[in-house]
Amino acid sequence: MSNSVWISGVICLVVGAVIGIIIGRLMSSRRSAGDSTSSEQRNQQQQLRQDIDDHFQQLTHIADQLSQQSKTLNGTLAEQANRLSQNDSVKRRLAVLSGARSAEEVAEEEAATLGVPRDYADAKGTLSEGFGIRHPQDEYGEQVKEPPRF
Repeated sequence: MSNSVWISGVICLVVGAVIGIIIGRLMSSRRSAGDSTSSEQRNQQQQLRQDIDDHFQQLTHIADQLSQQSKTLNGTLAEQANRLSQNDSVKRRLAVLSGARSAEEVAEEEAATLGVPRDYADAKGTLSEGFGIRHPQDEYGEQVKEPPRF
């Protein structure tokens, strides 16, 4: 009986070793396959980043071109307005758009051309002192002069 125990132990050991070798080889082949897929994923990720960088470079270039065209259009519009327009406020605003003048300069100039608001009227209007006051008339329809006030 003791021989059969030894033989069954050696057989179990050999079978276990064979099973272990088989499992080890399968795992290593899967690991190498996993390494290749992770390197593929890294390459794809790198390519995607490069594509995004190229895309943003193209967008920046297009935005620069659009900005330059806008400046050219504003300059042409300002030149045409200076030549053809009669309105000074239009000319000032277009000068700001073309970049020839700053917005602060134009705002100060427009503020200087506006008059200071008044709380009185120049002639007979709703703000004059005599508005709505009827002066007495004599029997001939002429206005009676009131005595001077001191």
